Amino acid sequence: MRIDYGTIIAIVAVLIFYFRLIVLQRQRTKRYKLIQEQSQKQKGNKALQTAAKAPINQQMGFRIFSWPLLIAGIVVLLIGAGITAFHWVPVNIRSFWWVGIVAGVFLLNFSIR
Repeated sequence: MRIDYGTIIAIVAVLIFYFRLIVLQRQRTKRYKLIQEQSQKQKGNKALQTAAKAPINQQMGFRIFSWPLLIAGIVVLLIGAGITAFHWVPVNIRSFWWVGIVAGVFLLNFSIR
């Protein structure tokens, strides 16, 4: 397999996207744990013994911030992937397939929160 600069740039963009998902997940987990601890302190010891613990991961994951950005990101990502698949695309344009992939991942990155 030939690895060129476009492949490396696309891999780095996808890794940044996944790293952002991990950071969002950890921030949300910390926030829910803090809220749970504060609510337990307010209830008191007696209520703490009788009350069942609420699950921390009720709303874990990520939220879609902008649906148009998400759809545009997916479309641009598919166009970038399609550039390499279609042989009727000129070779000088086909060599820049990674631009569509990186732009799509970039848009996807801004569409989630």
